[in-house]
Amino acid sequence: MAVKTKGLYNIYIKPFGWLNSLYVLAEKGIFNKAGMNSIDSVKTTNLYKVLTFLSWISAKNEYESKVTEKISKEHDNKMKVK
Repeated sequence: MAVKTKGLYNIYIKPFGWLNSLYVLAEKGIFNKAGMNSIDSVKTTNLYKVLTFLSWISAKNEYESKVTEKISKEHDNKMKVK
C-alpha cells in the first residue's frame, strides 16, 4: 500500500526546511542505526516513519500547550475571585 506523504511534508517540513527537521530528529537519536552517524541514520529512514514522528511531536507540543494554557487560565480566574 502506498502512503501519501505530500500533505504531511507540506505541514511539517516545508515551512521550516528539511534540514532543520533532519537535525532535530538526529539530535533526538530516535532513528539511530548501527554504523551510521545520527544524520545519515535519519536520511536513510523511511519518509513515512519520519513524518509520523514529526506529526506526533507537533501533536504532543500542541496538547501540552493547551493544558498549560487551561491551567494558567484557571489559576488566573481563582486569583481574580480572591
